[in-house]
Amino acid sequence: MKVFDAYPTKQFQSDEVLLYAGDTPKNLFFLNSGHVKQFTNSKDGKELIIHIYENGAIFPLSWGLNKIVPEHHFISMDTVEVTLVPTRNFSKILLDHPDIHLEMTKRLVSGISGLSKRIEILNFENAQGRIISTLTYLKKHFGSKLSFTHEELAALTGLSRERVSIEMKKLKDKKLISYTRSIISLKSGLSR
Repeated sequence: MKVFDAYPTKQFQSDEVLLYAGDTPKNLFFLNSGHVKQFTNSKDGKELIIHIYENGAIFPLSWGLNKIVPEHHFISMDTVEVTLVPTRNFSKILLDHPDIHLEMTKRLVSGISGLSKRIEILNFENAQGRIISTLTYLKKHFGSKLSFTHEELAALTGLSRERVSIEMKKLKDKKLISYTRSIISLKSGLSR
């Protein structure tokens, strides 16, 4: 978006921290390229991925709109370029650019809808249903060849890595997916 061209950009390599939970951001991040995961850890160290941001996202909106300090970590999943938008300018940008305001509102509504669906899946689906729903979601956002580890799928589904491996093997045996250590290929019959 052109309005952000006046602000500096910054690059992050894969697995670099953009923001730790509890940190007060000086800037919001407008994601130009790459993917950023928003996640938390349980007391025993288990990771739960809350959301994966893609191009065009601005985060953390909780801080940008309401000055609520983020409770989650934000880490790059691949090479990422962001524009650093000063927090103090964000409200004015939204007021001066209704198109950006509308786009952010659409993204928020879509995000809330997606989170609602994930809550439903996590509470009502069995392990295989969680995996299929998550793979279907990831396919929609990343295509039919996915680069996610079983550990990352566990963090998205609330399952153990071991359970993910068992369920992935079942899906592979049914020829709904194929995978190597780093790439998961989804077949056309996989759907939820």
